[in-house]
Amino acid sequence: MASSIFLYELLPHTIHMASVIYQMLSTLPDNEESYFNLELLSEDELAGEFVIVHTVDEMYYDASARKFKQRQTQIARVVKFFVYNNHLEIWGNKSNANHLVFAISDTFHNQISINLVQTSIETMQI
Repeated sequence: MASSIFLYELLPHTIHMASVIYQMLSTLPDNEESYFNLELLSEDELAGEFVIVHTVDEMYYDASARKFKQRQTQIARVVKFFVYNNHLEIWGNKSNANHLVFAISDTFHNQISINLVQTSIETMQI
């Protein structure tokens, strides 16, 4: 599956935004549907994973009964992200990025604004 990088600006600009986000997200209780794995690299850098868990039905072959059966299993989607310089960088697809942005916005009760930064390969510099 192809991955994309989504870059968002975090407003208002706050000194040590990574620390602020880490403090808020690390206090959230894990639940069965989603949770965060976080690593505060410095006051200004946060690396994390947002894990989204889904229960799905799957078919499997029962060799002893010689027939297909159905069971439920859990799958997890992992969305990698980084916070630095008042920016949120998300690695994944658009749907996963939206889930993460909503989870962060909901945690902060819309006290911070998360705005997509429009970028293109032509405008990026190494």
